[in-house]
Amino acid sequence: MYSFDISPTARDKTRPPRPAFPYIPLAHVPAAFSEPRVRPAFRPPPTSLSLPAAMPDDASSLTHLHPEGGVRMVDVGAKPDSARVATAAGRVHLGEEAFRAALAGAVPKGNVLCTAQLAGVQAAKRASELIPLCHNVALAGVEVTFDAREEDFSIAVRARVRTVGQTGVEMEALTAASVACLALYDMCKGISKDILISDIRLLAKEGGASGRYERASDSDPP
Repeated sequence: MYSFDISPTARDKTRPPRPAFPYIPLAHVPAAFSEPRVRPAFRPPPTSLSLPAAMPDDASSLTHLHPEGGVRMVDVGAKPDSARVATAAGRVHLGEEAFRAALAGAVPKGNVLCTAQLAGVQAAKRASELIPLCHNVALAGVEVTFDAREEDFSIAVRARVRTVGQTGVEMEALTAASVACLALYDMCKGISKDILISDIRLLAKEGGASGRYERASDSDPP
């Protein structure tokens, strides 16, 4: 019967433990790694945006401009609540193939008009996140409707937004119409890249100190 002595020898006991990573002499380390890194000096952001040297004569009527320069969000806290309505519109020229596919439900992505309608409603609710100085408004209702026009293979979009509050909903209506048009483009872009979005505009608004506004000439309203 044989036996083996596997205990460490005296030489092994005196040998220093092997490091987990190989040791690299400092002389062999590139200067870029051995020299201390210098952080750039901190520069605070400007406290305001400076206005152009030449301002229009009626600049005081631009409520989003601060008298001392820069921009501001208008304080509407002192205004009374009132019923407000705004209607905006846009148009998407799809071309014949995409137009017929959208109306026939033959677009691979799915229901074109339903998707665009939901996109418009969602956009109206998030207008204040997209437009920097736009107030966050509690909306009472959003309606997005479409009118298909075979004579030029286009779809007219109309967005109507309502609220009871201290500021108007023109931006919400314009955002809804714009994003609904973009959604129509997105749904049909696989069929045609020649799709054209045009005529984004405010058609009418009601309520507030400025009262009622209606676009004077809209030769082709949706």
